[in-house]
Amino acid sequence: MRAAIYKGPHSIEVGERPDPVLAAPTDAIVRVVLSCVCGSDLWYWRGESPHAVGSIGHEFIGVVDDVGSEAPTVARGDLVIAPFKYCDGTCPHCRAGVSSQCVVGGAFGDGRIDGGQGEAVRVPLAGSTLVRVPGSGHSADTMRSFLALSDVMCTGHHAAVSAGVREGSVVAVVGDGAVGLCGVLASRRLGASRIIALSRNPARQKLAAEFGATDILVERGEAAVSAVLEITNGIGVDAALECVGTGQSVATALAITRPGSMAGMVGVPHGVDGSIADTIVFRNVGLRGGVAPARTYIPELLDDVLEGRINPGRVFDFETDLDHIAEAYRAMDERIAIKSLIRVAHPGGCVTAKLGTEIGRSGGRRPHDDCLDKRRARQDRKCRRSRDRPCGSESVACGVSECLREGVRYGVNTVQTGSTIVSRTMRWQGNVTSPPHGRNSTTCLGRSRSGCERSAGRRPRRPQRVLALSDCGRSAQRPLPRLMPTRWCCWSLKLRSRRLALRERLQPRPRRRAIHWPPPSRWEPVA
Repeated sequence: MRAAIYKGPHSIEVGERPDPVLAAPTDAIVRVVLSCVCGSDLWYWRGESPHAVGSIGHEFIGVVDDVGSEAPTVARGDLVIAPFKYCDGTCPHCRAGVSSQCVVGGAFGDGRIDGGQGEAVRVPLAGSTLVRVPGSGHSADTMRSFLALSDVMCTGHHAAVSAGVREGSVVAVVGDGAVGLCGVLASRRLGASRIIALSRNPARQKLAAEFGATDILVERGEAAVSAVLEITNGIGVDAALECVGTGQSVATALAITRPGSMAGMVGVPHGVDGSIADTIVFRNVGLRGGVAPARTYIPELLDDVLEGRINPGRVFDFETDLDHIAEAYRAMDERIAIKSLIRVAHPGGCVTAKLGTEIGRSGGRRPHDDCLDKRRARQDRKCRRSRDRPCGSESVACGVSECLREGVRYGVNTVQTGSTIVSRTMRWQGNVTSPPHGRNSTTCLGRSRSGCERSAGRRPRRPQRVLALSDCGRSAQRPLPRLMPTRWCCWSLKLRSRRLALRERLQPRPRRRAIHWPPPSRWEPVA
């Protein structure tokens, strides 16, 4: 598989890594759809933190491609969010809510374990690590927010929880990166009445205000401390969120926190000296934080994302693909971008057809799709000819080739076909209108009226079904698994057969009268 490989400071390239396989019954293989660059990855990029040569990246969402026998909470085809650390959920730390410090856990992309910045990841302890996303047809913005839950939103939320943000609190957020902005969003979610954001970047100031910041300060260092004390009448804030990790930012967060309150520190510390101990002791200021237990926070934050109450995916303002991974790092390192999103899935890879699910760039259901579904149901009730019968033509005449053309043209978006149900994976490269039949070709399970008319050269009916395509980046050398049973090509036939069988059981056919041949002569005496 293709994946980003860390080779040293300012050197990250895309190369080949072994395809992940199940190593334990608790493992799962996840095909990555979206990934991103974390702020902690920049420390490795700059050479300020050590990192082993090899895999990198720990934030990703994807589709489960294979799962072991002892991971019952996920199944093949599930869209899942992977927290940046895996855990077993049963150790004392996990039971206490600190899943990031699991006794048998670990982090993705540490140079040995598969990283999220690649086409696939082997997830250890998948049953207790992966979080399944309910529903289908999620928009592109919602998919971004799902990705934010893998780390950055949970880290900002952890800073707010560690600082003790509650209803009516006055909060200050030190740092305007993605974590700091998510800290603003988390503080508003927890009910803070006043949120002070320290930022000099106009674009980040605007996003902070939209996330809920009530005050924006551009000062830093001692000037920032004076400005915060001035607008709080010399008292300080009830909670300070430190989201950078440098010595100056930590000192600022502790200095603006009022006595008896708490500062939440989630930034990776660099250049922090021991003088902060004097502030903690002599000003009665507490300091909490650390690595966010993302697996603990994801379920509650996921509900808010699905309900539309928060949209942390807005922190992604730079987007690229896996081939340009170095540009994603440079954009964040030079502060051109708040956070870089990496789209790993490609239209040219293996595209899995799933009805009603969108994992592509855009698309989803349109206002008139419900009418199309009703019209399709009426049409399927009239269709009685398409039970277990393939097209039998090299051109795949039931609309699948048209589906391929649309997929190539628009790139893994919502595609309309006729009433044909495609239940196998589809693969194509370039503008191929009719793939050859074979192991990796499209299999059409039956022909509807629309498909038969198209194959006969007559004018086809209107499209009756929306088919969403999701790219999972499968290698061309692997056999393709089926997604659903192929016994029935449409539900109407299945329901009709059940109805006829029930009728025969309730009303058995009368037995026919015996017919003798040749018939007896009418003049033959009867004994």
